[in-house]
Amino acid sequence: MLTMAVHHFVNIGSAFQAAYTAASFFLPSDFPMEMHCDNESLHGHVPKEILPASLGGPNRDDCVLEDLAEAFLAAQDFFQELKDIDRENLEEEDEDEDEEED
Repeated sequence: MLTMAVHHFVNIGSAFQAAYTAASFFLPSDFPMEMHCDNESLHGHVPKEILPASLGGPNRDDCVLEDLAEAFLAAQDFFQELKDIDRENLEEEDEDEDEEED
């Protein structure tokens, strides 16, 4: 199972810091989080080679979104099958409710 070891926030503004401070009361005390005021600080924790150019890495900024879009398109049949199963389950529930009312 893949888990997130630390959440990294980069180039955050004062509004985010204030929102995080307010929300931190609702987060577990051991919530792993790092705030970085610049890319160099981030590079001390995350390998530069895997980052997009906007964070000082060598990769295109849009490559992650393109890969994600391709993955969703490739799985389109799977999502349609899930939708059909969900529709069938809802129809069965409706039929069961109708039978109970009679």
